[in-house]
Amino acid sequence: VWTLFLALYAALTLSGAAGLIVALSQWTLKQQPTGLVVTGACMVLLALTYAAGIAGRQRAHAQMRRIRVWLHGVLGDCLAHAEATPASPSS
Repeated sequence: VWTLFLALYAALTLSGAAGLIVALSQWTLKQQPTGLVVTGACMVLLALTYAAGIAGRQRAHAQMRRIRVWLHGVLGDCLAHAEATPASPSS
């Protein structure tokens, strides 16, 4: 799921930058900078994607806590043993 968010961030950022480049080119040529519409839309979609990510993290908080407690219970003895064992020099 989080890879999808990363892909959305990348696609929207690149699309917004492309829209800004087109708008600057249009402005330089004394044309109506319609590329700003793409840039503005990408900024709004980036904000919505960010808000969806925060909402997803909040909804998954209790589940992540349960997984962390379970993992520490399973690995607790291994971690304690690894910390008590002196490190051997590598050759």
